[in-house]
Amino acid sequence: MIGGTVDSAVIEPLGMVGDRTWAVRDMEIGGIRGAKRIGGLMPLAAHYEAEPGGPVRIDLPDGTSVSSTDADVDTRL
Repeated sequence: MIGGTVDSAVIEPLGMVGDRTWAVRDMEIGGIRGAKRIGGLMPLAAHYEAEPGGPVRIDLPDGTSVSSTDADVDTRL
């Protein structure tokens, strides 16, 4: 998904806190997939709803958004 900018970040030995915490799993083929395999992810944008590592809100190309905690998130993506 599209990245974003932040005003500040916490850097720990394993990298930036909250960076690349979430992933998309391909339930048909199995495994984690990115935009190289699922090109439809490129126009999407995700950001944490509150704290890094918590639920994310995913902005969709049609102007709507869905939370990672919504029951229909898989269908909408």
